[in-house]
Amino acid sequence: KADAEKYRARERAACHRIWDSGRSPTAACLGRYFEARRILLPASALIREADDVAFYHGEEIDERGFKHPRVIYRGPAMLAQMLDNDGSFVGLHITHLAPDWGGKAEIFDPETGEALNPKKMRGTKKGSHIVVRGLMASDCPTARAAGKPIRLFMAEGIETVASVAVSLREAGRFQAADHFWAAGDLGNLGGPSAGTIVHPALKTPKGRAQRLPGPDPDFSEPGILIPPYVTHLVLLGDGDSERVLTETALERGRRRYAADRARLREVDPSLPPLAIGIAMAPDGGDFNDMLRRSAG
Repeated sequence: KADAEKYRARERAACHRIWDSGRSPTAACLGRYFEARRILLPASALIREADDVAFYHGEEIDERGFKHPRVIYRGPAMLAQMLDNDGSFVGLHITHLAPDWGGKAEIFDPETGEALNPKKMRGTKKGSHIVVRGLMASDCPTARAAGKPIRLFMAEGIETVASVAVSLREAGRFQAADHFWAAGDLGNLGGPSAGTIVHPALKTPKGRAQRLPGPDPDFSEPGILIPPYVTHLVLLGDGDSERVLTETALERGRRRYAADRARLREVDPSLPPLAIGIAMAPDGGDFNDMLRRSAG
């Protein structure tokens, strides 16, 4: 336990160092990445850009015989703070970008040639979230007093939820009190699972039934807590991910967030109920694909 806490402390320190190396997004750098995706970055986004961030993969042995994480790529990156339910900075989401900032970096395992995911998360991921657009709780009473919904849209990725924000603006359906969060990945969006289920079609390489995390939440493990002033939650699913896995994770999230709000309202009946919806992008694409297609 002591070793685990030391490791977490080192990771938190590393997250702060990397974050401190960044700067506010500029049009010439991170602006290029977002422009290529037709995304606008809200001023409240806890996001920075950095010119030189290392991508670690595997290990290497130094001249003294000690193992160290191996750096296989260095270059520009988008940095996003991951916050716990108290709003503390506990982790860092890193999207490694191409040298010209126009897209994600193409990074390959130097031994196998396998294409690697250019997104990394450090620090504490479980139960944390990324603020793409957020308001302070003190900003919300005006909307509540006017009887307007306070909506939270939440997806795996920054680009997905930012695309939905742009689409709502273009359709005239954006509201001043809307929040937009990213969870980092599908498992964190749905939260921990209490068990597994059998996939209806997929098999393991040995021909056995493929199992995946089920729809029932494990409340003994931490998950994202929806702010008590939010009245409407929309969980967003990518259509280019495995469909059953995605839909099951979103349903698990729906059950978790509904149960969390029910428990809070037992203590404080003045809290609003939480309406929860699930929106899936069409098969084979995500919400950013939809946004870019709409531009012709």
